[in-house]
Amino acid sequence: MKTQVAIIGAGPAGLMLGHLLRAEGIDVVVVERSSPDYVLGRIRAGVLERTTTYLMDQLGLGARMHAEGLPHDGFHLADGERMIRIDIGALTGRQVMVYGQTEITRDLMEAAPGRDLEIVYDAADVALHGLESDAPCVTYSKDGAVHRIDAQFISGCDGYHGPSRKAILASVATAYEKIYPFGWLGILADVPPAIMNSSTLIMNGALRWHRCVRKSGAAIISRCQQTRQSNNGRTINCGMSWQSAWGRKRPHI
Repeated sequence: MKTQVAIIGAGPAGLMLGHLLRAEGIDVVVVERSSPDYVLGRIRAGVLERTTTYLMDQLGLGARMHAEGLPHDGFHLADGERMIRIDIGALTGRQVMVYGQTEITRDLMEAAPGRDLEIVYDAADVALHGLESDAPCVTYSKDGAVHRIDAQFISGCDGYHGPSRKAILASVATAYEKIYPFGWLGILADVPPAIMNSSTLIMNGALRWHRCVRKSGAAIISRCQQTRQSNNGRTINCGMSWQSAWGRKRPHI
C-alpha cells in the first residue's frame, strides 16, 4: 500500500490530523493497534480549548459538540474565604467547552468513511522503518499477514508508549518535559449538578466541580494533591473528604 501520509494512532490527535489532511486532498492512512470499541472506551480529558472547537467547526463536524457540550466563560479560584473570578470571556473573547475528548474521537471516527479517511484498526506489531531516508514505511500484522505502507511522511500520534517515539534515533531526538508537583483524580458521578445554572468552573482548594445540564444530572469532583514517587512511576496521593464534597455519605462507585 502507498500513501502520502501514514499516521500512527487513531486517538483524537491522529484522527484530527487525518481529517485536516484529507480536507486538503492529501492521501492518508491511519494505523491503530486497538479496536474501535477499545479506542472509544479510553476516557480522556473533558475540557476543550478554543483551538479544538474551531478546528471541529472548520471541518464541519462540530454540530453534536455544540448541541451537547457546555460552554464556560471562566472559572473561580476558591481558597477558604476568598473567591477569585477569572473571566476568560472578558479577557480573551473566547470560551472553553466541556465536551469529552472521547466524544471528539467518536465524531471523527464516524465521519471518516464519508471523507475517505482510511483507518486500519487491530494492527499488531506496528513498526516504523527508514525514518532517516526519503522512503519511510510502516509495517504491521493483521489477519495472519504482514502489511506494509510506503509513505512520503509518517506522523506519530500514538502517545508516549507507542512505537513512534521508540523509532526516533536518540542522536536526533530532543525531549522536552515538564513535571508538575501535583496530580488529579477525577470522578464522574450521576448526581444533580453541584452548582445550578452556572457557566463557570469552580476550583475550591482541592475540589473542582462543573455543572451538567442533562436530565439525569452529573457532577465531576477532582482532588488535587502532591504526587509521590513509587516503584512503577508517578502516582497520586488520593485523599478526599466525601462528606464535604457530596454533602452526604460516600456514594457507591
